[in-house]
Amino acid sequence: MKEEIFTMPSNFKRGKLIVGSYRISDLAILGSGLIIAVFGFLISIFTLKGIAMAFGIVLFMSIGFLSWFLTIPFPAYHNMLGWMMEMYDFLLSQKMYPFEGVIYYDEEKDESERKTKYRWEEKDI
Repeated sequence: MKEEIFTMPSNFKRGKLIVGSYRISDLAILGSGLIIAVFGFLISIFTLKGIAMAFGIVLFMSIGFLSWFLTIPFPAYHNMLGWMMEMYDFLLSQKMYPFEGVIYYDEEKDESERKTKYRWEEKDI
């Protein structure tokens, strides 16, 4: 997993983006989703009848909504797609949680050598 932790001003990349918010890949997702949604919506209205028309309208409008949802801005990330990709990487990565300051009983040492029964010690894992 790659670490992308850094602080920057909120308008750091606004000059490098199209219309201040979109990369080329974002515009491709948004444009293709909206084109599919509009043409599918029109085809559903003019060629289908009854339940099939309602299903077609819902299907193609959900495609348009999904493409819009993936490209909306999200705080601390570029957009919702960037956040979802980071969450995917985080959930699939192996996480290690090292223990520090574990109390343990050392049976090998003699009672006379120890001052106490338990001893604090930091362990490296």
